[in-house]
Amino acid sequence: MRIDTPTDALGVDHPTTLLVGVPGVCKTSLGYSFHRSLLLNFDGGAHRAVNRRGDTVTFESWADVQANLTRRYVADKGYTGITIDTVERALQLLQAQLLDDDPKCGLAGGGLNPKGWGTLKTRFASWVGTLRSWGLEVLFLAHAKEERRGDRLVVRPAIPGGSLDEVLKLSDFVGYLHLEGRQRVVDFRITDSFSGKDPAGFGVVNVPPVDRASTFMQDLVDSGRAAIAQKNEESAALAGQVAAFDERLRSAATVDHFNALLGVVRAFQTDNPMAYAQTRHLLLVASKQAGMAYDVPLQQFVDTGVRPPARPAPAPVVSSRSNRAATIQPRLLSRLTEEATLRDRDGDRVGTPAGAPAFVRPQGVR
Repeated sequence: MRIDTPTDALGVDHPTTLLVGVPGVCKTSLGYSFHRSLLLNFDGGAHRAVNRRGDTVTFESWADVQANLTRRYVADKGYTGITIDTVERALQLLQAQLLDDDPKCGLAGGGLNPKGWGTLKTRFASWVGTLRSWGLEVLFLAHAKEERRGDRLVVRPAIPGGSLDEVLKLSDFVGYLHLEGRQRVVDFRITDSFSGKDPAGFGVVNVPPVDRASTFMQDLVDSGRAAIAQKNEESAALAGQVAAFDERLRSAATVDHFNALLGVVRAFQTDNPMAYAQTRHLLLVASKQAGMAYDVPLQQFVDTGVRPPARPAPAPVVSSRSNRAATIQPRLLSRLTEEATLRDRDGDRVGTPAGAPAFVRPQGVR
């Protein structure tokens, strides 16, 4: 099991991208702009693509996918990317296969029941995870579904059921391909109209004409991978700086130590605002615990000579199991007394079951 610490830089080796767009906006054409990619023509519209430069395979059933799209086949062909065109059509084939495999996943009138929808998204996510484990970059293509909410136009991927949530979780980048005037753009931002995903900071990207976009998606994904790697390196470096500062802070005991560390924090203020915020907080907490106070006119820490009182040790926790006998025994004794023997107010025996001990009730107690 590999565990990455905060100072380890994390990267995305095989990014997954979701591209959403209305019909006719050249989604499939851009789907061919991966280097050494295989386009899975689930939607049957590959023949309409412009500047087709990659290989294409058309599947009529999900059984064909399982039988032919194997790790060995992908490795032998040297593919580095897979384009799924489109996600909703792929899910339709998987749904038909699921109903054949397990009729309990379907409704009497056709379609999937709640169990079936859950199984559908799980199997699709598992399949995509398998593709990524083969070292492939995955590009999802999906049609856009437009809805009017008052005066606002909301765009969502036309992916059925809970599978939409799975696709969004699997995707590192989510963009909306559309026209702004006569210019095609991909918008990765989160807006009130579309929920994009933009860890690389793409924003809105202009798409060149189709004849000059033969490597557009590959270039975009490569730049996104590099941007994420850069951010992770910066985050790891920040974690290392804060960890080193915290280590020095643990050994600080005098006012001179705290003032020296104050200089380190001030150096971060202009060069690294995030490190400044974190180290400043650590310094203020530690100085208060050490009885130091910040003198505003002097712009440094002074020793007040007052140390905060030590916290009292927590009271020992007594297990409830150890008290169980003391709690139950009186109740048990009372029940046995009432059931085993009865005496009147004069203390005379009224009746005692055979073999039962002769418990005596005190006089005057009924």
